Amino acid sequence: MSCDAENFLYVFDHTVKPVLLYASEIVGMFKPSLDDNLFEKVYKYLPLEKLNLSLCRYILSVNKKTSKLALYGELGRYPIYIDIVSSMLKYWTRLENDKTGDKLLSHALAENLLMIENNQNCWLSSIKNILKKFNMFNSNESELTQLHVSMKNGDIQRIIKSTKSKFESRWFQQLQTSEKLRTYRTFKNIFKFENYLVNICNENDKYNMSRYRTSNHRLQIELGRYTIPKTPVNDRTCKNCSSCEVEDEKHILLDCQKYFTIRQTYIDICYNKNSSKLNTDNKFIWLMSNEHANVCRNISRFLSLSIFYKTDSKATEKLSS
Repeated sequence: MSCDAENFLYVFDHTVKPVLLYASEIVGMFKPSLDDNLFEKVYKYLPLEKLNLSLCRYILSVNKKTSKLALYGELGRYPIYIDIVSSMLKYWTRLENDKTGDKLLSHALAENLLMIENNQNCWLSSIKNILKKFNMFNSNESELTQLHVSMKNGDIQRIIKSTKSKFESRWFQQLQTSEKLRTYRTFKNIFKFENYLVNICNENDKYNMSRYRTSNHRLQIELGRYTIPKTPVNDRTCKNCSSCEVEDEKHILLDCQKYFTIRQTYIDICYNKNSSKLNTDNKFIWLMSNEHANVCRNISRFLSLSIFYKTDSKATEKLSS
């Protein structure tokens, strides 16, 4: 089923997500800890996050084996826990500003403060832990005094911005050590929504581009990961040509002789004077990081007519002749 990625995400975030996050400002509490990966560890198996990842897979049309690093990276998508932290902070500020408006809530907040004083875990201790994590506490003042001070909206936005920044840093670090995404990290170094999802009009071509970029294909570099025992990387050679090179994404796009004619038609015309002089590695990076609509469309068309071509080999030979 076709979908406009940007509009799909917008509709989801403004209609479905608010329902999913109902009461998250209360039920989002967690045990105190100052671990750098606190939020990810606490909310790792949250059903809402599984739904968020399922949404990403649906938009990109990839399978369950696709790395979540690639899912987040292709769509510039952040985990749901960031929304939960935001709603908790906003609700706490609202309680502080409206102490006399609701006696029941005021009593609940007072009880939470008493529990903190007695070193008991409660909802407000989660708020305290968030503030400590982002250095929002003044060591010269008591914790209880500071918990009575309402935050400004700018403070909340600063915390959310910092949370997103830390997530992006961990995303980049994990990407560098991912075996599955060894090719992906050569051209993906910025956490953002990828423009090819908008530039490529043909739905099948767009999905094939997503699958290719996220290692959602049947090239030997990927199939070798699932053999028993696992096939060494250098032995995952191409079976479609006599080059004896590893059949990975770069080999298919630039070198494999089986797709020579298709490559001439769709890939060779993409280069300009400067890019045509690059070596193979840099040509691959240039092509895969290029956001020009025609380049994206040509690459995706090449993929659809090569590794994602569904018919038999005779049809492929006719296409290449």
